[in-house]
Amino acid sequence: MIALHAKDASLVWEPRPDAAPLWRHCGPRVSAKALRPLADQRTAASYSMDADVPLDVAPVGGLGWFGPEMLRLRKADGSALAVQFSHAEAAESEGAVRFTLRDALAGVEL
Repeated sequence: MIALHAKDASLVWEPRPDAAPLWRHCGPRVSAKALRPLADQRTAASYSMDADVPLDVAPVGGLGWFGPEMLRLRKADGSALAVQFSHAEAAESEGAVRFTLRDALAGVEL
């Protein structure tokens, strides 16, 4: 788990091998070590045809997420450019976390 803690609050993310990290907690201070992996706790949603689509740090369109995607990109000709991040890195420092996400096929890096 990746975590930032204040005196009374915590932000916790769960890293994934080939995708953007998942939001796990935003609220009162918790021990990140006490949180089990999300996949161990959730079942497939009743409205999902294939698999659960949890909220990650950069939601993309077309995967069953009900909210807006983080990025809406267009190619030079005006057609939509779909993004699916397949590489993620997290760099932790004192009081900060920096996420780097890449989609090599689309040529996008955040």
